[in-house]
Amino acid sequence: MIFLDASYLISLLFNGHDNHEKAKELYYKLDNEEKIISKLVITEVITVLDKNLKVSKELLEHAYSYLNTDFNIIDDYIFFDNAMEQVLKQKHLGFFDCMYITIMEKLEIEKIATLDNDFDKIKGIKTIK
Repeated sequence: MIFLDASYLISLLFNGHDNHEKAKELYYKLDNEEKIISKLVITEVITVLDKNLKVSKELLEHAYSYLNTDFNIIDDYIFFDNAMEQVLKQKHLGFFDCMYITIMEKLEIEKIATLDNDFDKIKGIKTIK
């Protein structure tokens, strides 16, 4: 079982991203893994694709459909208070990352597919890049 970070999924979905090829290579390595995301991952991916990368509406629709059909999705609202505790405990990690750490801890997921270096320093989490 592996959690997929938004940074990884954004790179995978957006052909023009600097890390797109790296993300595709990683995807094939994860072929036999149960892939987990959360509702917040979907929110982050769609927001970044739309607002920051300004992708086409077709790519947004494809990304939304793909994220909602190809992965096991965790309804993360029950973890918001715990994620806020992580924000206060961790140094300089954003709420999204703290939510993903919380989900992984609560569900005993030890691996995360990410292109974000912030997870490297979290005890008990193995980053897959």
